[in-house]
Formats: sequence, structure tokens, C-alpha cells
Amino acid sequence: MPDTGSSRLTDREKRLLFFLRQIGWGDVKIKVENGQPVVVYQTITNHKLTEEEEPGQHGSGTTGKCNA
Repeated sequence: MPDTGSSRLTDREKRLLFFLRQIGWGDVKIKVENGQPVVVYQTITNHKLTEEEEPGQHGSGTTGKCNA
């Protein structure tokens, strides 16, 4: 990993973290160039089916699609 000499996040890194926090749960494929995130190629949202959830409820940050 390239050493930038700074611990500050770049704008791309900040946007990636914001995007990841919005997903909440799922899988992401990221293209990185020169140590920086460039593109998010795929976002797959998954839902855990737990006994605590009532029918029709979805966890936070989901798209409403259930993969069962």
C-alpha cells in the first residue's frame, strides 16, 4: 500500500465510508487504483432471517429485497 505520509482521509475514501455505512449489511466489490477506491462494481444486499424479526420487517439499510 502506498505511503501517503498523512493519516487524513481523501474525498474518495470519505465517500466510500459513507456509502458502506448506508448499506448496513451486504457484499461490496471495489476497484482500487494507486491505493485509492475508484469504483464500487457490485452491491449485493443480504437479509439475515432471525426469529426476533416480525414478518414484513426489514433491518436498517436494506432495499426491501429478501434473498431466501
